[in-house]
Amino acid sequence: MLNSYIISIEAKMKFPKDYLGLYGLLNMGLGTSLMLYALVAFFGYWRYGERVKDSITSNLPMDELLPRLAKLMFAMAIYLSFALQGYVTIEVCWRRYSEYMTLKQSHPLEYVLRIAIVLGAVLAAVMSSQLVLILSLVGSFSLSYLGLIFPGILDLCLRYSSGFGRYNIYLWQDLFLITFGFFGGVVGTWFSIRDLYTTYQRLL
Repeated sequence: MLNSYIISIEAKMKFPKDYLGLYGLLNMGLGTSLMLYALVAFFGYWRYGERVKDSITSNLPMDELLPRLAKLMFAMAIYLSFALQGYVTIEVCWRRYSEYMTLKQSHPLEYVLRIAIVLGAVLAAVMSSQLVLILSLVGSFSLSYLGLIFPGILDLCLRYSSGFGRYNIYLWQDLFLITFGFFGGVVGTWFSIRDLYTTYQRLL
């Protein structure tokens, strides 16, 4: 999904070259996000240790003002940004449909489709009693393919005719990504399925 956002945002920028590069928008944005995630994870584990829950906000005491404000801001952030998760889906589905039906981009059906995608995702999350385990399964499966295996295969195909550089460095790089993604996906998927099976066995 992230790769789709990268392509979509870069294509609509006034100066696309500023998006990539060592000090480009992509590296700066992802670097900042990574640093914030790492800080929250570090201080969360430092404070709660083995008692830390799947979401750090679940550990916050609700009898104090600051934790309540933190949860409120967290909920507002999700509320205001969740619809962006369907940006690429809408771009793909609606553009093909609108071109086929010769509809305008701002047709009311587009808003219906947007609302349906968001509501569908929310209902799926609400109906699941073990959302964290399901997200772990989806993440371990999709991240290995979309983030490692498929990019490696695509890079192999693109560089096949022009060569893989000195000492075939790009060939080894792509093979490493594909192999690492395959084993990571298999191991992550196995443990996620095992945890799901164990959890539902206890519930039954």
